[in-house]
Amino acid sequence: MSSQNPIESGMMNVAKRSEADFLENEDGGVVLWAALFFAMLGIGAVAIDLSMAYVAKQRAQIVSDAAVVAAAGTQSPIVDKQASPQAIAAANNIAEINGYSLANVTTVAAPSPRGDGTLALKTVIGDDVRLGFGLYSSTGRSKVGADSWAAANSSSTGGLCSGSLAGPTNIYGNAVVNGPNCTFVANTYFYACGQASVSIAGVQVAYTQAAEAPYLCSTATLQPKPTFKYSTPPTDTFAADSRIVNIKATMQAMANAATTMSATWPFGTTSPVRPTASGGTVAVSYNASVGTYSDSTGSRPINGSLPQSAYSSLSVGNSDVTFAGNGGPDPDCKNPTVFGGATTLSSSNITLGSGCYYFIGSFIFKSGPVTLNPAPGAEVVIVFGAGASPTVMPDATAAFGDATVYVNGGSITISGTSLKFGNGPFYLWGGTIYNNITNSKAPTLQFGNGPFYFYGGSVNNNGTMIYGDGPFYFQGGSLTANAGSTTVFGKGPFDFYGGSVTNSGTMTWGDGRTRFNGGTLTFNANTTTTLGVGDMLFYGGGFTGGFHGNVTIGNNGDPVNGSGTVYLQGGTMTVDGSLTANGVTFGLLGGTLSILGNGNLNITAPTGSSPTLGYQDVLFALWGGAFNLYQQNSPTATMAGLIYNPLGNVSIYHDQKIVMPAGSKSCFQVIANVLDIYENANVQMAPCESFNGGSGSVANAGALLQ
Repeated sequence: MSSQNPIESGMMNVAKRSEADFLENEDGGVVLWAALFFAMLGIGAVAIDLSMAYVAKQRAQIVSDAAVVAAAGTQSPIVDKQASPQAIAAANNIAEINGYSLANVTTVAAPSPRGDGTLALKTVIGDDVRLGFGLYSSTGRSKVGADSWAAANSSSTGGLCSGSLAGPTNIYGNAVVNGPNCTFVANTYFYACGQASVSIAGVQVAYTQAAEAPYLCSTATLQPKPTFKYSTPPTDTFAADSRIVNIKATMQAMANAATTMSATWPFGTTSPVRPTASGGTVAVSYNASVGTYSDSTGSRPINGSLPQSAYSSLSVGNSDVTFAGNGGPDPDCKNPTVFGGATTLSSSNITLGSGCYYFIGSFIFKSGPVTLNPAPGAEVVIVFGAGASPTVMPDATAAFGDATVYVNGGSITISGTSLKFGNGPFYLWGGTIYNNITNSKAPTLQFGNGPFYFYGGSVNNNGTMIYGDGPFYFQGGSLTANAGSTTVFGKGPFDFYGGSVTNSGTMTWGDGRTRFNGGTLTFNANTTTTLGVGDMLFYGGGFTGGFHGNVTIGNNGDPVNGSGTVYLQGGTMTVDGSLTANGVTFGLLGGTLSILGNGNLNITAPTGSSPTLGYQDVLFALWGGAFNLYQQNSPTATMAGLIYNPLGNVSIYHDQKIVMPAGSKSCFQVIANVLDIYENANVQMAPCESFNGGSGSVANAGALLQ
């Protein structure tokens, strides 16, 4: 029986229970805090792993953006709806230098995410990231990736790029052909031999594979190896193209016109003005110091004006003289003031009233400045007969105001400093304009605006000749610019009927259509010739000279909207100097074209879809003759467009080097009866999209889309 107090006994029980409870709760708190600690540690590890994956993905995105933009910036990034080898290589290069394995890089062409029906480039870069903790990956690694899109131009090798329609395509010697997006065709076999180096996308031949094999020599390099298509003759898809059809039709119409066009002066067969007056009866000598003029009736006071008369001779010095004329317009010179004898003028001002003035005898500007100006509001016609031959002596300068001027059978000779005519029209009928050099002076002959009519005469320049705006008509005569001379024509048009133009100096033509019917045009060596914007038409073999020296066609023209078309019907064309022709199309019917020599070339077809002048992507179109490119010493030859010669051969050889101008639309292709590229030729090629059905260029090519 216990003697313990019940109260004490209860308190001890409570104390025992509290101690037990305390011990139990302490163990639980440790477990809880431990769990919380490890949970926080796991969350931090996961966060670090996720951050590492995020950074890796962002880096992959930056690199894929750069890679796809580089791919889109290549010359032909999409070819035949596929990413081109050049585009893929450009993207791979960016990825590789940033440390990515090429096994994880893909560049393809796919429908643009803009949904506009175009194709775009897509580059995908993947990365296998090693994680710090790997708590959410059993392998301790995570795969991340990024994709980028860029707008890109696309083209096609589906049409003919270069080759032969009737026979083989031959590349041999040390020739180099760089056309990674080109398909070459041959109606028989494709021949690559010697030390030739060829980079093209495809070859289509009419021969079987077995028959083609012997024409691919082991010494030649075809890298990468093109795709061959056998037993398939080429089809001339160009012949039905509206551009080719229009060029051929134009030249055939020219051929018909050349056989029927009159070879006579288009303004009649006689001179528009042939006054019948045979001479004068009054000899006049005017002396300003005494204020009188003298004639056969004796000395009379001057009244400020000399009457209309028939003067046997006229001598004026240091004076101001006015001729009244007949008082009204006389365009046909039916009632002229006639000067039948010698006319000598020195340091004087001559004023002419309305009417016609006809000079039969010699006409000399003897010394000092002399002017002959119509009176205000007067309409003046000046006619120089066969014996008049206005001559500017070495110590004289002369100037005519605005008047109609006829030189009928005589000549104009400038041996002095200058002779200037105002606005015309101006007629040279069977005579000569001769800009001479005397006493080491280089004279200047200047005309205002025309029109200008040169019939059967000749223009010979040894100094400076400047013509205002035309039109200009040359019939049967010649225009010669000699060495050291400068000849400048304003705006045309220009028409030459059976005459010739020869430049041995510096010659500049303004804008305007130019036609040669049976005449010749020659630009000699060591010269500079500049032709303005406008078509040039040569009828019946009119171009038998050559483009020598430095020649520019379509000066200040627009290479997109065109600078002109040069049509040669039945003629030949030779270029052995430097030729610049941006935005120009050349067409030849039955002739031969040869480009040789050492000069630089910059010849490009218009690139616009609807050029105002010329034809889009047509550089040369020939029917019937050969086309030869064989410059020496590897001068720079920049060319763009199609050379089309279905009936004749195209030969590119010697040291000829051809490069395309920079730009996504650049192209150079050759379609011929037979194509030969050999010796040391080096040719860069690409198909023209407008002929090959490519989807063309896009407005923001090269820009990131997403």
